[in-house]
Amino acid sequence: MRTNADELEAYLSNATKLSAQAKEQMRGKDYKGARETIRELVTKYPRAPEGSIAKFPVLVKSVPDGAEIQMDGTVLRDGEGKALRTPAMVDVAPSKKAKALVVRLDGFEPATVSVDPVNDSAVEALLGRAADEVLPLPLAASGHLAMGGKRTFLALVGGRARRLRPRPRVALDERLFGRRGDRVPP
Repeated sequence: MRTNADELEAYLSNATKLSAQAKEQMRGKDYKGARETIRELVTKYPRAPEGSIAKFPVLVKSVPDGAEIQMDGTVLRDGEGKALRTPAMVDVAPSKKAKALVVRLDGFEPATVSVDPVNDSAVEALLGRAADEVLPLPLAASGHLAMGGKRTFLALVGGRARRLRPRPRVALDERLFGRRGDRVPP
């Protein structure tokens, strides 16, 4: 007949074996197998120390590659202390709410991706280019901004369609509301 102590010992021993198996799979880059093992660990042994601190490997990718990854406001680092860059495998602890990862790359707007580590084996962030130039618009300007290739147009409601382009020594008003242009119907 098994005693409570024997059952507890078996419970903890099984959790330790699964944790060791998951670590070995991670070292061997068998991330799919490691995820399955960790899922079993947190499901069957949630109260064991190994089950309560288990983390799921999640592949974080970005377009373009080479972006820095942040979790909970902290830049993630590799074993050498360098900032972790996409594509990268990140260990994420399971939680009731999805985790938010911020992906940043110079010249691009930062992107936030939501990660449910139990269900997401990979996430991808699409980074949009940062604006090269910001043009302040007069308060009276309203309408639509259209962009194509290297051309940018501002269509004012009831006004003129104007191509916006940086021109040295030309006033902003003249760039937006110059003498020439096509009328845009109201």
